[in-house]
Amino acid sequence: MILSVVWAPVNVVDAQPGDSYSAPGSRGAPPRRDLFEVATREQLERLLAAEPNDVFLNFGLAMELAKEESQEPALRQLDRVLELDPDYCTAYHQKGRLLLALGRAEQARQVLTAGVHAAKRVGDAHAASQMSELLDLAC
Repeated sequence: MILSVVWAPVNVVDAQPGDSYSAPGSRGAPPRRDLFEVATREQLERLLAAEPNDVFLNFGLAMELAKEESQEPALRQLDRVLELDPDYCTAYHQKGRLLLALGRAEQARQVLTAGVHAAKRVGDAHAASQMSELLDLAC
């Protein structure tokens, strides 16, 4: 079964391990809010057990952990996303925001600087601009 992840509602509650979906244009694209609102941490972990290298699921789990205020696990999960896809601009942005919220400005500056470089590399001017604005806050 293929679930489409192109700005149409997806019910991952019914997804089973091994199910796949496509996320065209996911590099640097904003995360699908509807996917993460219906997927629980446990469901994301179950799907990741079958697809551990799925960037989108790893990002979803990071956001779920952040929502649960599990900051350190969320940061580690964002590191995993960036390990899998060093051009996933949204992961840099979210990690920088989380580090700033934790008062770790120097680490946030490093992450956001790397994110701006990644955004420019992939031609995502909007992401570069957003991260540059956060960099200004981190100074």
